[in-house]
Amino acid sequence: MFYVLAVLLESILFDKISIIKLNRYTKSIKYLLFHVLLPLTAGVCIYLFCRPNTSIAEKIVGWHFKDYNLSNIGILNYLVGSLPDFLWCYALLSAQTFIWGSTAEIPKLLLYGLYFIIPFTELLQILHIFSGTGDMVDIIAYISAMVTHHFLTKPKKTIIHEKN
Repeated sequence: MFYVLAVLLESILFDKISIIKLNRYTKSIKYLLFHVLLPLTAGVCIYLFCRPNTSIAEKIVGWHFKDYNLSNIGILNYLVGSLPDFLWCYALLSAQTFIWGSTAEIPKLLLYGLYFIIPFTELLQILHIFSGTGDMVDIIAYISAMVTHHFLTKPKKTIIHEKN
């Protein structure tokens, strides 16, 4: 009789553990989808379909889809130019959070290195040390992405996926 109760208790506990693991797995997939893949996809779509000028990468692959140009509409000019930068920066920081399990687990040198290097490369473009069209709006977009990531992922949040 005790054996039957032990087996029953073990199966209940095992099922709860399996449900907890499934919930963690589902949270990980949702996090990866909404915080990494969706921002990257949205940024690529804005870059390919809404920007007025053809980039070097578009020339290489032969992409010429520019039927409409949203950048002629006032403030949308800044959004079309800087929103992809915001989105890729946010996705990069979210990917780091996903890889390390939480923002608190990311090595400080890596995290602060990203916080410094990302806007610094834009500054190097402004100073014509790197090639590109650097501007202050992109730096503001990067810093906004960092602040947004900080508040959406909460550095002390529990680990997203189980470490082995």
